[in-house]
Amino acid sequence: MRYWLALVFLRDFGFEIGRWTPISLDDITKALNCTRRNAQLVIKRLVEESIIDWKSGVGRGNLPQLLLKESVHTTLIEQAKFWMNEGKADQALNLISSKDRDQFIAEFVSQYQQQDNDQDILQIPFYRATHSLIPYEISRRTERHIADYLYANLLRFNRDTGQLEGDLAQTWVHTDDMLEVRLRKSLKFWDGSALTAFDVKAAYESIISSNSVSRGLFLLIDEFSVVDEYTLRIRSKRLSHYLPRLMAHGALSVSKLNSDGTIVGSGAFRLAEQTDYRTLLTASPHYHGYRPWLDGVEIWNMGLSANDFQMHCDIVHGSSAPDIVDEFTQVQQWEEGCIYACLNSANHAWMKLAKHRRYIQQLLQSLPMNGVRDTMIYRRASGMTSLEPLKLGKAVDLSSINQVPLEVLTYQLPGHIEAAENITELLCQHGLDSNLTVLPYPEFDQVERQSKADIIVSGEVFGEHKESSWLGWLLCTNTVTASLNKQSKPWFEQQVFDNLAQSDESKRVQGYQRIERELIRKAIYIPLFQCAQDMRISHKVNAMDLLTNGWIDFNQVVFEGR
Repeated sequence: MRYWLALVFLRDFGFEIGRWTPISLDDITKALNCTRRNAQLVIKRLVEESIIDWKSGVGRGNLPQLLLKESVHTTLIEQAKFWMNEGKADQALNLISSKDRDQFIAEFVSQYQQQDNDQDILQIPFYRATHSLIPYEISRRTERHIADYLYANLLRFNRDTGQLEGDLAQTWVHTDDMLEVRLRKSLKFWDGSALTAFDVKAAYESIISSNSVSRGLFLLIDEFSVVDEYTLRIRSKRLSHYLPRLMAHGALSVSKLNSDGTIVGSGAFRLAEQTDYRTLLTASPHYHGYRPWLDGVEIWNMGLSANDFQMHCDIVHGSSAPDIVDEFTQVQQWEEGCIYACLNSANHAWMKLAKHRRYIQQLLQSLPMNGVRDTMIYRRASGMTSLEPLKLGKAVDLSSINQVPLEVLTYQLPGHIEAAENITELLCQHGLDSNLTVLPYPEFDQVERQSKADIIVSGEVFGEHKESSWLGWLLCTNTVTASLNKQSKPWFEQQVFDNLAQSDESKRVQGYQRIERELIRKAIYIPLFQCAQDMRISHKVNAMDLLTNGWIDFNQVVFEGR
């Protein structure tokens, strides 16, 4: 690898072909991260291959001199392609300059997709790298969607019937606040090792011992015990009616960590690779359910190149390739959930007064519509699932000018950044000095950081099961938690838990909607925009509807004509 790093150094240092340049041996040693002796061996090889000439420094204070005899650009590109074909993406991309990496990946995927391949690999360009895929660490929809195929749960929600069905569970009995689950026989992880009730309990204990946003929900479980290797007993008084649904929660997906830190799952696909540039899923031979038709799913981080990626991919988000028409079918639908702003009532002295937060709510009703920064389709939102006009009540006059700048906080998603920028500008226009902070998502999603902001711009996308989506937002979202003060936190928790005590699920869902309206009334939260999901699906792939999260079901994908 030192040889290739030396070529990278020759390319990036600024050497001119045919011109002698003074260079310290220490500079080369540092670039190659090696000893002086090993650096000298690399220099000797480069001279032997007529890539450079080398003159040792003669006399005190005289540096050695290097003459670059030919460009190394093509050699580096070819070696990078070779390593990419071997699946060594990290090594390959170390040879590509940072400004050229997105384009290199796009070109590589394009040529790779046009090759004949015995395996059926669904290939998807994406605008960022995937984050942690450890089940209880996941809080974004893309990672949650991927994880649905990497891991199995005790139960799962059937989107066609609207009912729960067994996944790892063969049978289950729900009586009052008690759930007894019997596992299927001969369950296995990706690596072929046995999966038993003890592994399911270990998954639960991992959530409890973590700082997962879902931890609070699972702390409401009073008992999670193993009866025998096939049988579990779970009990919860406060979640008595919701308990079976909780067994389908993504955080409770069953996995284990190897001694080297790699994760082993239990789903239809295994995680073959996850780097900053590629996430590769391959079909698991040990899955207990039906084998997917696909042999694998490859998600490439195209970075900025995803914005105009128009090559032979299988699925492209509409905002990334709005002009793709030929050989692709456009599929659109409005998603439930919204981009929203939480108004922190617990941090800034000026923001602690409800009338000041209500004034900001009123200002935000005149917020410019999203859709300039990206090509997403937006409409104004009045709630997570509501299309009724938003009602804020009586107008509020601003009685005192804030003397300390407000901090608007969001994360690196174009639609959220656009909304946050417009909020910051709108506040400044009305005499409320404000600053915008944009963080990477993992850093943004920390309650300690969010609690120091005054206006937090975030988003929520609802899934197939409405109650689980409501609880995910109300109880498992740091943005809401960070915005509650000492008085509103007990009220909020009591409202949610009283609602959970109702036996009728439809009434519980109505109750969550009432809680949302109360958060608006208390000027802690305001919905801003809903987004339309917009995908382009290749004609090579069988026709299918979008899931509520905007993705497609990998288990149902079939390449036509094969």
